Amino acid sequence: VHGENRHCFMPLPKRPANSVRTQEYAAKLLRRLKVSNITSLMRRMRIQVPSPKLFKTKTALAKRISSISAVLTYNSLASIDMFYVMQKAEIRKWSAYTLKVEDSDEHLLFSSSAAQLCEAISSNLDSYFIQHTHVTFVSSCLWIRIAIFADQTSALNCIAPVVSYIVCFPHSKHVFVSSLRNSHAPYVLHAISLSAGAPVKSVDDNTLTTKGLESVRRLTMDRAALGVLSAYKSQISDKPVIPADDDDETFSEEENHFGIDLPANIIDHSAEEHRRYQQEAVEFFGDVRVPQPQLNTVVIEVNEPFSGTNTNEFTEALPITVRFTGSSIFEGLRELMSKGIARAPLPQCFNQLLHNATNSVRLDTPQVVHASAFKKIPVIDLTASDEEDAEEDEDESVGVSGTRNESEQMHEDTEEE
Repeated sequence: VHGENRHCFMPLPKRPANSVRTQEYAAKLLRRLKVSNITSLMRRMRIQVPSPKLFKTKTALAKRISSISAVLTYNSLASIDMFYVMQKAEIRKWSAYTLKVEDSDEHLLFSSSAAQLCEAISSNLDSYFIQHTHVTFVSSCLWIRIAIFADQTSALNCIAPVVSYIVCFPHSKHVFVSSLRNSHAPYVLHAISLSAGAPVKSVDDNTLTTKGLESVRRLTMDRAALGVLSAYKSQISDKPVIPADDDDETFSEEENHFGIDLPANIIDHSAEEHRRYQQEAVEFFGDVRVPQPQLNTVVIEVNEPFSGTNTNEFTEALPITVRFTGSSIFEGLRELMSKGIARAPLPQCFNQLLHNATNSVRLDTPQVVHASAFKKIPVIDLTASDEEDAEEDEDESVGVSGTRNESEQMHEDTEEE
């Protein structure tokens, strides 16, 4: 970060240029919001706009507001964009980073006000980019929006900014990032570490990326209350999930394991089995009311030695990558277990994923000795030693008649091998 890339870019003015490009950018941000949200935001920013009832479509309303862009500042445009991102935070992809600090200094992290943090981040980034930083404090966390422009002309007309979103919690070492380019990541994370309020040794990538801010927050900050590590598992009663009756189980519209409309007098002989599957799922994953961590991608790398059809020949370790994708991997595994398709316990690597709060895990096994290694072992001729042992045995008394000489036994074992 500290090198030839360091320049002295002048801070942006308070308002962008009143140009067509700026109006198009403002209209684009406004069209994503609901009409009620547009009016409330304009009222909050003290911008007088006509009544929405005068416009047939939301696009017409957005164009009308953007036409008065002379009253729109960089902060107001950032507020409009940030409002939309907060509403859609659960469908965006977030990555987790950890600030390495002393335990005694963790309470100092992000303890300053939003204005002070915004000024600190902006001053650190002004040395590398033409950018605009906006920070707001909502829902007990700091939301940071960083817009990076290609040049001064693009910045004045709001042309194609590269926008990144960062969420920080006061007194927490975890930082959550969305839409951050790899080329900008070292500079942005370095600016965050310098503005954190405590000496930061390094910024570590948790290799955790998933949809939903709440999911990634719980995986890193509330890890002990999730999934197979859930503290709620100890609160489960010994009673089965579905209480059993003395009478035979019958099909009904509410409890039909096959999803087929059948007469009510048909006996369900598999009800006890389904009840046992559901009980196993509850014992392993915890109460169904406790949500599982929402991981959209799970990658398991296996470095397993592979043997061919001939048991005497061994090949090198065969790397295998198993990838799970879906809306929620652990919710899917819990459902499979409740249906009896998957059985408890799951492999230990899934517990390792939750414990390390990461998307991937690598399983390494000890290497198997290659068959060619045995060819280098010299063959020992035991004939001479057998004759010497036989002469010594003649002088000694034999304890049991019919016992074979030890050297002969070794010779036979060697031949068998």
